[in-house]
Amino acid sequence: MELYVTILFLASGMVLIIAMLAWRRLPRINAIPLCLFLAVSAITAIAHGTGLLSNTLPETIFWNHAGYLGGVFIPGTLFLLAVLHPGRARWLHPANP
Repeated sequence: MELYVTILFLASGMVLIIAMLAWRRLPRINAIPLCLFLAVSAITAIAHGTGLLSNTLPETIFWNHAGYLGGVFIPGTLFLLAVLHPGRARWLHPANP
């Protein structure tokens, strides 16, 4: 169990480093949704790992809810990334034919 959590925390740290590098190197229109997606994914993974390490039931429930809260934003940020990355930002405005 501890090996799993250690790998999970290391992977989350690497994802956050990739998000910081993407923020510096990519154009802002592409960097914002990518960094949001990576940050929310890392926060969700960290909350899951911390929940696994919790000793009491209230701590476990808190970190479980924190992980669900992070998971709510993953589909939306992934959708924004998929729409904005190939240059399809006009799809977000329904008035454009």
